[in-house]
Amino acid sequence: MRQITIGLLCAMAIGCGDGGETPSNTAGTTGAVGGQGGAGGTAGMMLPAGTGGTGGASGIGGTGGTGGTGGVGGLGGTGGTGGAGGTGGTGGIGGMAGTSGAGGMGGMPADEHVSPCITDPNDVVLIGDSYVDWITHTFPADIRAEAGQQWPSYAVGGTSMATGGLGRIPDQLPMAIAANPNIKAIVMTGGGNDILVADTVMFPDAVNCTSVADSPTIADCQTIVQKALEVAESLMDDAADAGVRDVVYFFYPHIPGGGLISGPMPNPILDYALPRARDVCNSSLERTEGRMKCHFVDMVPVFEGKTGLFADAVSEAGDGVHPNSMGSKEMAKEIWRVMKEECVGQPSSAGCCAAP
Repeated sequence: MRQITIGLLCAMAIGCGDGGETPSNTAGTTGAVGGQGGAGGTAGMMLPAGTGGTGGASGIGGTGGTGGTGGVGGLGGTGGTGGAGGTGGTGGIGGMAGTSGAGGMGGMPADEHVSPCITDPNDVVLIGDSYVDWITHTFPADIRAEAGQQWPSYAVGGTSMATGGLGRIPDQLPMAIAANPNIKAIVMTGGGNDILVADTVMFPDAVNCTSVADSPTIADCQTIVQKALEVAESLMDDAADAGVRDVVYFFYPHIPGGGLISGPMPNPILDYALPRARDVCNSSLERTEGRMKCHFVDMVPVFEGKTGLFADAVSEAGDGVHPNSMGSKEMAKEIWRVMKEECVGQPSSAGCCAAP
């Protein structure tokens, strides 16, 4: 399109590199200065993979004018080689040669992760807290129904990632590996109880983490989240060291609050933690040098704007925190959708996984 436009402009004698020469009226008078050199070619387009685009060639310098500037090299495609710089324009008579375009930038390494096929239902395990295992919902049964596999669960309600809580989620990983050293994928949650069941001896201001709108500005609340995410990162790295190829980390929805442990304003600190948890997950492939990939599942949009997904205070032992069975079914559907899309925990018949 740019070349066509330049051609039309040239036909209209606007901005072209074909400088005219005007004969002098008086003998000995210097001729008129030549026209401006043609514009550089268009930069190459980014390719999705492989070799980057090649920079376009520049225009030819006009007579007596300055040579056209070379086109800038195209950006390298993902995982590809940077595009070549554009060719400098030819200098006109008395003009300067055009400058060659810069070479394209090299692309980022491609994500070549391929999840292994699952041949044994014990090769996928569940770990985490009460968002996996609790009396108000049926998540283990719901995710097993979606997958059509009886995945074992090591999750314990009330456990935390690093501090607070009634036990530690990282302790569940060695138990799972002891039962099956060939685990290929883990579905997990965690970090909520670090805040909801906080260690107020270690963090005295933690009582405010779920009770004020500006809780993300409180130092103790920030530290609790940071420690939880550091341990989550370590847990994922340990899983990679054990040969686990995929982790599905699902994070909490906005919860109603107002319960005994939830506090009146639990969501500001959850909103503070969510993007940080996503970053820990998304950095796993690079951090483990391609050995393990974490797939993040955000439950906020799954629950947002819907009613009847949380346990109510009377009939379902509701506490302002947990989903009911209807809510856990929605969680299971979303997690399984992502797992199919990312080819995690799939049989060989899916046609997208690597044979063990």
